[in-house]
Amino acid sequence: NVWLLLLWMPAVFFGKVRIGQPAPKLALERLLQGQFNNTSGGHPLLLEFWATWCGPCVANIPHLNQLADQFEQRGIEFLSITPEDAKTVERFLKTHPIRGVVALDSGETTFKAYGAGTPTTVLIDRLGRVVRKVQPSQITAATLDDLVSDRPVQLPAIRDDMFPPAGGGPFRESESDASTIVKVIVAPSTKRGGLVPLRQSSRTADSL
Repeated sequence: NVWLLLLWMPAVFFGKVRIGQPAPKLALERLLQGQFNNTSGGHPLLLEFWATWCGPCVANIPHLNQLADQFEQRGIEFLSITPEDAKTVERFLKTHPIRGVVALDSGETTFKAYGAGTPTTVLIDRLGRVVRKVQPSQITAATLDDLVSDRPVQLPAIRDDMFPPAGGGPFRESESDASTIVKVIVAPSTKRGGLVPLRQSSRTADSL
């Protein structure tokens, strides 16, 4: 007998953008903080899709702020996009400052163009090509050093703590995401006559 282990992962790996292809144009409704020229090009870009109600997004703000400070003089632009209204975001920023540019996408035009949920981090090189589409916790100083140095961008190995645990806080996928990823592991069963109960999987098959 064999049993199947189903593991849930955010749909950040699915979407309409393709690695190595030109990044979709950013449709920004309004800039709440900083300045950004959508047509200037020439600078690597870290694009963060987030929201104030997204637990993992808020948890990663200090991490991204630290990276923004570290690379402030190295030409990487940090752009955080949220689908929320200005009043909500402005109130949030008073107690949770975010480095770089903060913009609104209330119609989720850019979210849909990138197939992004929350949180999603997209790295774009100086030629305007999508380099990586990952979770913000996967971004390190070494990752951004590769990006700004025009080297192939390396990512750390994926760990369980890089993703929000089941019941660990708000997490919403964009409507444009097709589905969650289901990783299937086939292994010998230690019990006769059926599947082994799974206690550590983030979601069971019934909840997918």
